Amino acid sequence: MSNLTFPILQLLADGQFHSGEALAQQFKVTRATIWNAIKHAEALGITIFSVRGRGYKLPQAIDFLNKNLVLSAIGEQREWFNLFILDEIASTNTYLMQQKNVAHATCVAAHIQTSGRGRRGRTWVSQLGASLTFSLVWRFQCGAAALSGLSLAVGVALMRALQNLGVNQAQLKWPNDVLVEGKKLAGILIELQGDLDGPSTAVIGVGINLNLPKEVIEVISQPTTDLNTISSNPINQNVLLGT
Repeated sequence: MSNLTFPILQLLADGQFHSGEALAQQFKVTRATIWNAIKHAEALGITIFSVRGRGYKLPQAIDFLNKNLVLSAIGEQREWFNLFILDEIASTNTYLMQQKNVAHATCVAAHIQTSGRGRRGRTWVSQLGASLTFSLVWRFQCGAAALSGLSLAVGVALMRALQNLGVNQAQLKWPNDVLVEGKKLAGILIELQGDLDGPSTAVIGVGINLNLPKEVIEVISQPTTDLNTISSNPINQNVLLGT
């Protein structure tokens, strides 16, 4: 993995061409190092246009997750949360499930999930800037047996967040899907740890489609939509995560 891959991608996020020479000067490395970082990005499934004499660019401008912007969107309640934004990870849910002594209300979001998971072992397909994926740790004094309604509660909270941003046509399909006109917009994956009688810990994973490329939609096994398609106003993923 190249440590420069995501810093370079953040520069390319404006959707404009950046020459290899300019990038090399920016990061004080060789053009070969820039090339290797670009190749690593492509290995992650990121499409990067490379044009001789012009340089590199993403197919379109994208919003990168930014911790300060997310915390600003959360507002006064930001002190409740421990927020981490990772560049690349297999799965935010898996990551938090494997950590010991994670603080209550820890939230991990990722620019890219390489092995995102849905319910019943399904794969959650995502790309850079195409979807918002995050997981939240929530601790309960009660046991797992008392949390049968948690999925519904999370779904309702997600619906309210979308409505606050003007997405009023979404519907909740219990236990874990948010649909618009029968097409999947978002999904929820909840995994529990702890004793049957308590205490217990829930890792709540959420994936929301932002702007899926056509080739990604074609490989998903069910009808799918995204916020770019259904919303008349652009929705920044930092604001969405903070809401």
